[in-house]
Amino acid sequence: MIGTYSVSKRTQRWPLCIFFELLNIGGLNTYIIQKANYLSSDNFALGDFIKTLEISLIQPHL
Repeated sequence: MIGTYSVSKRTQRWPLCIFFELLNIGGLNTYIIQKANYLSSDNFALGDFIKTLEISLIQPHL
């Protein structure tokens, strides 16, 4: 599931590789928790959830 909507970028720096992988895992984990909590009311795709998550994380910094 992570491979479809990955935030990973090509880099030679290993700390960035770890950081991008943690973002991927964290995004997928929040999607799974959100879907389990709102199973009956919301039926949303992983891609839509990731876009909503990105916007909500960036919004305070704009």
